[in-house]
Amino acid sequence: MDNGVQVVARTPNPYLPPTVATASEVATLDFLRNELNIPVPRVLAWSSDKDQPVGVEHIIMEKAAGEELGKSWPSMDISDRLGLVSQLANIQAKISSVDFKYYGTERRSMDEYKGPWPSPISYAEDIAKREMNWISRFAKPRDLSDPLRQSTSQEYPNCHLQILNQYLKILPQVIPSDHDLYRSTIWHSNLHSGNIFVENNKIVSIINWQCCMSVPLFLACKIPKFLKVDGPPLFDLPPAAGLSAQEKKETLLKYQLTQLQRFYISKLKDLDSSIFRALSYPHAIIRQQFIDFAGSTWEDDGLFLFREMMHQKTWGNQKEVFDALGIPIDGWVHSEDFKFKAETMRNPVAEILSSADDQEEIRRALRAWKLSDPGSTHLSPMSWIVKIISTRSIRAYI
Repeated sequence: MDNGVQVVARTPNPYLPPTVATASEVATLDFLRNELNIPVPRVLAWSSDKDQPVGVEHIIMEKAAGEELGKSWPSMDISDRLGLVSQLANIQAKISSVDFKYYGTERRSMDEYKGPWPSPISYAEDIAKREMNWISRFAKPRDLSDPLRQSTSQEYPNCHLQILNQYLKILPQVIPSDHDLYRSTIWHSNLHSGNIFVENNKIVSIINWQCCMSVPLFLACKIPKFLKVDGPPLFDLPPAAGLSAQEKKETLLKYQLTQLQRFYISKLKDLDSSIFRALSYPHAIIRQQFIDFAGSTWEDDGLFLFREMMHQKTWGNQKEVFDALGIPIDGWVHSEDFKFKAETMRNPVAEILSSADDQEEIRRALRAWKLSDPGSTHLSPMSWIVKIISTRSIRAYI
């Protein structure tokens, strides 16, 4: 602009209902910025009316200050990264502290399958019912000669309707029993490094809230994408001897991301125990995906993935076991209780090992609990991770 101020013009996702996306994003940004003091862009002008000179719904907002985290992250040392992860946890905990009571994007009439929904189960049911309604009216199998044709069951509407009906029957078992996890909250579902802007190692803006809506806490809570690890987490570094420089680099990155992810979760545990329980609740990710996939079985080979999740038989079993043992699901206990709790775990561990098909895989998983190291039970998350990265095994990778 003439005064040097830079702005960004946004138009809505064409796949979202008209007048909903733009107004919803503006309301979200206004609430986050003005009510919660969250660093998001300031909206300068907007319109959800297509009948105006621009000819399309739009939002004009300030350009985010700073630079994308993806550009700064590689040059940050571990203490800077820890500080940034801590900031992000504080921001998300502050946002999630607000309970919107209902689920959905905005308050309006109870149109079919559009909300707002008064309960988690009604919200989850309508995801499937909306998909069933669309399939019944519009879905048609592709021709046998069509190169995009999927599996036989994927192409037939009745197969989708049958399994979605099964989903509706088992849904009460999928919804967690912990009512503290029902809180209606908003959570940025796409926190990759391009949506976070930093300046002097401080988060100064978070962008792209277009698809944000209030959902149950157990469905909302997710690990930020820039902290996710490809493949299984790496809790312990293997010996560096024999690894190439590239292998060392990749292994160290995976290890550090695992520790940063654990620090993020531990930080949230201190800030809001309900968020922590939502993240650590048994099968948390599968629950989220299972309910999400109920709304898109017709896409790609969605029915196959949905059916695989349907076969889960152990919803909540882990939590029941740990509750019976008097041990929290994350395994953290007070230092004075450590010896007793470790002894309590010995018999279940022996039974798990003796009955497992892949005993080495189970051993690797159990080692993550570090039951042989009572000193780790009373370290604060920050001191614990700083201690980890200063060990001799890390220096062998540098």
